[in-house]
Amino acid sequence: MAEPSPLTQKLIKDISRLDKKEGSLTEIIYEYTFNSIKKKIKIEGNITEEEKNSLLYIAVLQAVFNFDRSSSLGYAFPGKKDFKYLLEKSAFKKIYLFCRAHKTAYLIIGEILKNKKNGLKKFLSDPERLKEEAEVIYEKRKKRLEKRIHQRILFLTLFVFFIVFLSSFFLINFTLQSRVLLSLVPTLMAASLVFNLPALPSKNKKRILLEIMSILYKKKEDTSCSVFFSKEKKNPTHLLINIFYSIGFVFIAIIIFLILELLSLPSFYSAILFSLFVFTCFVGVMIKEIAKEIYMIQERERFLHVIMDTVAFPLIKVRHYILSRNENFSRPQSPRPSSKSSQKNISTSLEKILEDLRKRKEKIYDE
Repeated sequence: MAEPSPLTQKLIKDISRLDKKEGSLTEIIYEYTFNSIKKKIKIEGNITEEEKNSLLYIAVLQAVFNFDRSSSLGYAFPGKKDFKYLLEKSAFKKIYLFCRAHKTAYLIIGEILKNKKNGLKKFLSDPERLKEEAEVIYEKRKKRLEKRIHQRILFLTLFVFFIVFLSSFFLINFTLQSRVLLSLVPTLMAASLVFNLPALPSKNKKRILLEIMSILYKKKEDTSCSVFFSKEKKNPTHLLINIFYSIGFVFIAIIIFLILELLSLPSFYSAILFSLFVFTCFVGVMIKEIAKEIYMIQERERFLHVIMDTVAFPLIKVRHYILSRNENFSRPQSPRPSSKSSQKNISTSLEKILEDLRKRKEKIYDE
């Protein structure tokens, strides 16, 4: 028999009282995740305690529970005072990545809480039984993500093939065999780019299971991440990165068009092939992000992935612009988290917020 951590014991009590008070299991999961991650991370700098809690709250919603920024930002910062620039700081991105690295562990814990809501205290007193349940959920989640990836790869491959094949009919001087061959080349390239994703590390599952056990049973959490916020609003790093990717994109585009020109292809057809290549790389980047959702450890980027990021750069920026426009024009309004949330139970200050979030979001976990 093992005794859960004090935070987990509080979790058990909160779930046992669900029928006796207003609230939901979703709220409790949010609260538990927030408080647990808060013990692991130290936020420093010239910002208030309220801002620290709000930034961490936003990072948890975005990184762990897949909320977009417009939803989470509107709840934390609905007033006229502008804290938005803090979210562009490298310090916030570090918080986000830290939460993202622990995402799978907390999602599995959330599923366990849903499955074992009744008799949770007895269940959590048996670590071996908990470990077996977590392993089963991990494997199911892994299969779901792999299915999503394979479906997108299949769609991308068929899409590229049909677009190129139909476009080839404008090439009057080409035979049917030449058109099929010409269509297969970008199709195989699309499939190879996306299939060349990093394999899941063999020790990944073991590390996630150890993380789950640590979260639920460890009596005292040591700070494993420290970030520092400065009030400087201008940071040239972001601009330099954009310039680097822009130059890289233009350079790759010139090389590809020169190669296509040597094949004596019409300009419009070359433009179609290049557009499909950009679209393929963009889908590859999105699929790579899906694959990372099951990772416990961070893998180094391969050279091919850097090329994909560079080629997909315009579409990535367009996507970012669209999301930012939605953020500006559809920001939800809701009561703000209390500045005393660090001294009192976070569920009291965020209860209405989390309930509203639960109603707005159709899916909290990945299907």
